[in-house]
Amino acid sequence: MKPILKLFLVLLLFNLTTQIHGQLSMKDPLFCHDKDNYLRCYNDGTYILTFAKGKFNEFRTVNNQMRYSDITRTITFIQKRRDNSGVVDTIQMIQQPKSIILKKGASSLEIASLKNVPEETKNYGISVDTTENWNPKLTFLLDSNYVTVDVGDTWKKWRWDIVIRENDRLFCILYNSSRHNRVSFIFATDNNLKCGTSFSSSFRTEKKIRWINQSYVYRIDREDGKIVIGDLYDGDKGYYYGYNKSGKLKTKKIVGELKLCDCD
Repeated sequence: MKPILKLFLVLLLFNLTTQIHGQLSMKDPLFCHDKDNYLRCYNDGTYILTFAKGKFNEFRTVNNQMRYSDITRTITFIQKRRDNSGVVDTIQMIQQPKSIILKKGASSLEIASLKNVPEETKNYGISVDTTENWNPKLTFLLDSNYVTVDVGDTWKKWRWDIVIRENDRLFCILYNSSRHNRVSFIFATDNNLKCGTSFSSSFRTEKKIRWINQSYVYRIDREDGKIVIGDLYDGDKGYYYGYNKSGKLKTKKIVGELKLCDCD
């Protein structure tokens, strides 16, 4: 193949890929499955979630400023330094059975008490809100997004929920401490557009994904230290994906497109 023609094809492919990803939104996200009908990933143009064999594995922002591994329970984010905006720090939050470890470069800090969170968290770009006695919040700023990690020690084991807020947009990963800290619910929602995507795990074990629905959550309340999800409003009912106990897609009951693809 001639070099000029090869370059043209590469540029054309890049342009098409850019257009496809540029069209992604919360109203029109991308769902990819593998050849065995397991969910592979979700991409709404802002957030990307990856799955394997019916289990949630990882979340990241499209601009790669934040990444979260459910396997290692590690949040990694990039933050500009206050004293020099041209320099960024890579900061990690790691959930341990009975503590949280913060890391930045060669330094580290352990949060081992929910009642006495060290003031040094501010050196890691993290502020602490302890107005709710049962549940301190660790918050950091990611561009215009406020990322809040709600920490708890229910059932004698530390757990957290991850909440990202940006204007009318809300993204949450919620856990069930009575089910070995497994993912219970994930949703991305836009209250202005009245749309969003909701992911639910299987009710009894919460080991595998059970369904995905086009809907949005308009609020999160706390009662007695537990998260209570507000009503789910159906959107245009543009998609619904149901999965069996092993996490495989029930192809006869889907509403939407079945695509064998990759979200990147």
